[in-house]
Amino acid sequence: MHRALQVPELVELICTEVDQSSLYPLAQVQIFSEPALDRLWRTQSSLVNVLLCMGQDLWEVNGTSRRDKFVYARRAIEPRDWQRFHIYARRIKHLWLADHHYSAIDEDTWSPVLEMLAVCLPVRPLFPNLQDLHWSVHTRPWFSYVHLFLAPRLETITLGILDGFVHFSMLPTLPTQCPLLTSVTIFGKADINTPYATCSLMIRGLRHLKELDVGYVDRDAFQYLEDLPTLEKLALQRAPEFGPLTLLHDRQTFPRLRDLAVRDTPHQHLAGLLGTNSAWSLTHFLAHIINNPLSTHMAQIYSLLASRSDPVVLIHLTIEAFVGRSDIGGITGDHLSPLLAFKNLQHVKLTFPTGFNLDDTAVESLARAWPQLWSLELRSGLFRSTSPRITLGGVRALARHCRDLNVLALAFDASVVPDDGAPPVAEQGCLRFLKVEDGVLVDPTPVAAYLMALFPRLQQIHPPSLDDDEEMDDAEWERMTNLYSLWVEAESQRRDA
Repeated sequence: MHRALQVPELVELICTEVDQSSLYPLAQVQIFSEPALDRLWRTQSSLVNVLLCMGQDLWEVNGTSRRDKFVYARRAIEPRDWQRFHIYARRIKHLWLADHHYSAIDEDTWSPVLEMLAVCLPVRPLFPNLQDLHWSVHTRPWFSYVHLFLAPRLETITLGILDGFVHFSMLPTLPTQCPLLTSVTIFGKADINTPYATCSLMIRGLRHLKELDVGYVDRDAFQYLEDLPTLEKLALQRAPEFGPLTLLHDRQTFPRLRDLAVRDTPHQHLAGLLGTNSAWSLTHFLAHIINNPLSTHMAQIYSLLASRSDPVVLIHLTIEAFVGRSDIGGITGDHLSPLLAFKNLQHVKLTFPTGFNLDDTAVESLARAWPQLWSLELRSGLFRSTSPRITLGGVRALARHCRDLNVLALAFDASVVPDDGAPPVAEQGCLRFLKVEDGVLVDPTPVAAYLMALFPRLQQIHPPSLDDDEEMDDAEWERMTNLYSLWVEAESQRRDA
């Protein structure tokens, strides 16, 4: 223990280590009282506790559990009611308020309470030392009362669900009311009339932003974020509408960005976004593509990401396209080859509507390039263009080179079991879950033995189409039945071993 620590600091350290039940008796001991009370009140998920610090005859409380308690005012709030309230309100640092646990038929008892607090609060905000606010309102008319909680020391804020001009109008005021914000998450109901300009105005006023999750930003806000020296994590519902990718930027932008997620964006806009930075240094990249991309479009995305990124730091890669046509070809090994430059990948999830047209050689290349994989998912969307060309030999390559692999989702042909007279490989003891995206199976018994030799700790084999809603033809039913039998037999062999 450091000799510079004084008695109050030691007491505070003790209070941070004990559990919640032990804090109550500690709070009754004079030397522990203040730090214990700070810990007890630090995080709140309801206003009930702090409201009950006001006059004993002020509120009537109904309900059973802490989350669904209802509060009614018996009388008007008087100045004396605030004295004890402020003693405990200043201790609250994290507040999580939401309405999702109330049903649509429940009486809205909180709106009158919030209105009452809003009109008589002597000094805003309610909790002056609040650092973290999660305000998630889906159906209740509570959103306009969020100003009660906008404290000047707020660092993290989550607001939802914004609906219309009234709600979005408050966003440009956030940088002034909460100048220390470092993490902002905004959820809004998106439609053609959503006033995203106010969100962009808010962004350009945030000086210390580290994490941002919003629906959309315009080009001005995006350019502001490009040069922001503090930004580490960015999530957009869709990318700005960049034009055709005709000019790649040579300027390095987003100097500290490590985590980028772009959801529901056309492939053209995603390509344009990747082209804005000459040297991405991402550890996490996620993209969901919504328009009908061809395999060549996906190859362009893979190539742009690989050619304009640090190949060492990326560990988590997700690029998914679910919507497409049945007449487009699958992703080939040549399409994927640029991604092999990322040598430290641990999680890879790639989805294409018609799947992946790979052979054992391509899988061997993937396995050699990504030896640190923990999960590998190569999934198809609504269509599967061709029968899988990967065999159990390709699965064996993954077992040989990816010793930490826990999750595997892959289409492969298990109709022929390799017969080389020896165990398939030194056992890979990590794989727990195998999802067969598509498969060919003739005799489940030797395949079960082969897979159990490869993956002795395999816990579940999920056959193709088991979770699909569409009707399957007889062959698919046959395949699913066989693969399910394979799983049952594999489980039996494991128990008997």
